[in-house]
Amino acid sequence: MTPPAELPVASEVLQPVTVLVVTSPGRVRDSLLTLLHSLPGIQTVFQAETAAAAQTTLARAAPRLLLLDWDLWDEKAEALLRAARAKTPRPYCVSVVGGESQQTAAWQADSDAVLIKGFSLGDLWTIVQRCAAASGRLA
Repeated sequence: MTPPAELPVASEVLQPVTVLVVTSPGRVRDSLLTLLHSLPGIQTVFQAETAAAAQTTLARAAPRLLLLDWDLWDEKAEALLRAARAKTPRPYCVSVVGGESQQTAAWQADSDAVLIKGFSLGDLWTIVQRCAAASGRLA
């Protein structure tokens, strides 16, 4: 799968982006991984299914972009998001939500961005660009 023609080539991305996807196995994760691997500038994509695994990866790999599926566990999602935002360098934190109540909680937990399931490749690309541009400013 190649990115749509309107997406810039990898050389136009400011910084390579390492991503941590926190979600359970299934279609949502498979779709996220497929989309991420199709985008220029994505360096590495890590996966975690639990808060403990995500914390370990955050400490070990220091990803620049955290994509967190709130359908796993709302209260643990909030705790993981807050822990990630306290790290240095701080990852760009994106909550993937299923509806309005999760969207509200994700914004209240200080997400950098919120994507509602069913989002487009263009929406994800915009997030990756913001993350790449913000990499130097998030520390």
